[in-house]
Amino acid sequence: MATARSKKDRSLKETLTKPAGNRADNGTTLPVTPSHVGRTIRPVPEQLQQQRGFPAVGHNHNGNAWAWQLLIVTHDEDEERSVTRTFLEQLFASLKTDLQIVKKEISLDLKEVRRAVGARVVALEEHEAGREKEVEQLQQEVLWLREQQIDLQAHEEDLENRSRHNNIRIRGAPIGAEEEDVALYVLSLFNQILGVYTAAPIQFERVHRVGPPHLANAPSADILVCVHDFPLKERILPMAKDQHPPKFRGYLIITYQDLSAITLQKRRDIRPITSHLRDKGISYSWGHPF
Repeated sequence: MATARSKKDRSLKETLTKPAGNRADNGTTLPVTPSHVGRTIRPVPEQLQQQRGFPAVGHNHNGNAWAWQLLIVTHDEDEERSVTRTFLEQLFASLKTDLQIVKKEISLDLKEVRRAVGARVVALEEHEAGREKEVEQLQQEVLWLREQQIDLQAHEEDLENRSRHNNIRIRGAPIGAEEEDVALYVLSLFNQILGVYTAAPIQFERVHRVGPPHLANAPSADILVCVHDFPLKERILPMAKDQHPPKFRGYLIITYQDLSAITLQKRRDIRPITSHLRDKGISYSWGHPF
């Protein structure tokens, strides 16, 4: 045991006393060889030198003797390479496991999202289908209501025209031409149209001017006459038309059937057609209630 220790100390002494390119703080050269890479050098106390028989190779700034001991750290490259490879393999295995876990979680999340989105899409499609049915039903109801409205409007137009059957509108008589009594003025006009000059008066249910209030320079307002005898009224209109039109007390007087505003608008809409018929000499007549 003592022999092995002395051999080790002797080898270390030779290493410390051999010249080399490394120097201590006091200029002492310390041996450094390629095999010393990775080794640690530390100062050895003088008492330890004397016990081991190391020669003093330098002094510090206080004059205390000191020596250097080389603590050799074994550096096995194959072992380090093996450790590094094992560590990387473990790291890659851990990363692979983590990625698989994350992949599984993402896959589950995507499945849940697809399921939720699919359920919402199905619900929206069912809701949309229900809305389409409701819209279609409402459209049918609107069409039905439109037909009813047209029928009611036509019925109202017919009733209004029927209520005006006995009415005659007189246009062309200026305001004031009737003097004091408009009924006497209309009676004289109808007698002239009929060519009847008798004392028997024509019965009127009402006679009055229609339209807004008139100014002095405003055009004449129509005179509305409701004849009690409908057959007599039917005689007056065609006879007045045959006189193209009659001239009464210096004014051209036009008489025509009193109609509702809706019927008059319809006749205005087809006026180009009726004008063309008159230009071609084609006779036409209005049906009832149009």
